[in-house]
Amino acid sequence: MTPEACTKARELLGWSRPRLASFARCAPETVVAFELGRHIPRASTLAAIQATFESAGIEFGPGDVSQRWGAASQGGSVTPEQCVQARKLLGWTRHDLALRARCSAQTVKNVEEGRSRGSTTTQHSLVSALEAAGITFLEGTGQEPRVRLRKSDP
Repeated sequence: MTPEACTKARELLGWSRPRLASFARCAPETVVAFELGRHIPRASTLAAIQATFESAGIEFGPGDVSQRWGAASQGGSVTPEQCVQARKLLGWTRHDLALRARCSAQTVKNVEEGRSRGSTTTQHSLVSALEAAGITFLEGTGQEPRVRLRKSDP
């Protein structure tokens, strides 16, 4: 990942440098120095930054950065019922989802029980983590949660 790709990905998501650093678990100064071309972080730090972007729906191609279209990238959110159903389809605990979405298990519980929608960032992280694991959010206004697990390729 280049400094330019990092900046473009961050801007596509509307994240500040400190927010990216928080999600990637690195120092904000590391993100600033990298984006300005002053310092190349360790390989493990670069991998963490890229993984953070990818879990949020960013795709890196040869010389390009784009955002996947889907519930997360279109600003969608997950309902309490969708969150529970998607997690069950995957066989995940709340803790499993929290780890992948980079939030707390209590946050997942609050969203699933309808106590809180969570922040926009939390919603985005939850949807992105579920989509990355193979969940598809379906359109519709029916009573069912409207999620399904993509079939794996043979």
